[in-house]
Amino acid sequence: ESTTSPFSVTWTAGKEGLYRLTAVVTDEVSGVGTSPTVQVTVGTPPPQALYVAAAGGPNGSDNAIVARLQSQGWQVRVVGDTPSQTSDANGMNLIIVSSTVGSGNVGGKFTAAPVPLINWEEALQDNLLLTTDEANVTRASTAGQDAITIVKADHPLAAGLGAGAKTIVTSAQSFSWGVPAASATLVAAMADDPTHGAIYAYDTGATLIDGVTKAPARRVHFLLTNDAFPNLNADGVKLFDAAVKWAANLPERVAAPTLNLARTATGITLTFTGTLQSADAVTGPWADVANAKSPFPAAVAGGAKF
Repeated sequence: ESTTSPFSVTWTAGKEGLYRLTAVVTDEVSGVGTSPTVQVTVGTPPPQALYVAAAGGPNGSDNAIVARLQSQGWQVRVVGDTPSQTSDANGMNLIIVSSTVGSGNVGGKFTAAPVPLINWEEALQDNLLLTTDEANVTRASTAGQDAITIVKADHPLAAGLGAGAKTIVTSAQSFSWGVPAASATLVAAMADDPTHGAIYAYDTGATLIDGVTKAPARRVHFLLTNDAFPNLNADGVKLFDAAVKWAANLPERVAAPTLNLARTATGITLTFTGTLQSADAVTGPWADVANAKSPFPAAVAGGAKF
């Protein structure tokens, strides 16, 4: 806050990431003006996810999903369904639409977004051109479910669980489903109907349900409903993680190697991650140290460098 002219504020980011800053000014008679939003990138941001939930705020299941994403290194921005706008997808690596949204409040805002998207709002599937708009025929949610049938076990979305019936929750839940176009890949079906896709996907460029539009990025329908996520068992969580990984299609993030040393009576002990190499000079040539495992005791001799 700044209350003295010329008005100026210094903002410092707490950590690397993608930030959106907005200035608000209030005059002496309480008139308020708001600036456009400015997006600021600090350092090398972690992967970015846009999470669209109910305008009133995310529920407990939404919060659990956000925490799961954050534990896996995602920076998550949560927006409400009504105020959300197409431009929110800018700079994102993944869009996730929760079933807590009102489908009419999201509509087609992200249909053409060239960003991977995961959805489990059953009534939004037609807006995203994943299914036709026939409630309880081509899209719906079915209560009292505890298992799905994996029909394409070799797809990454199957999370390596194998083909056949899989129990994925600790207590019966509602699962959302849709009947996609033939161009989609049906990975898991509802237990009571092999045509009802509990997990299905359109790869980038696949023809969507209108027979014309190409998927601008990967699209995944995942079986969750409002309160289902906290009731997923270990296999259910594996399927969710697989959906995030496949949809986002990000390169593996490889941690930088580390190297620490401590003196001993006869030399040094090296504690490291990565592959330990040595050379007689810092300019190399470098070669792997045979059978080196951390911690590695090394005798100090000559001019060895690590």
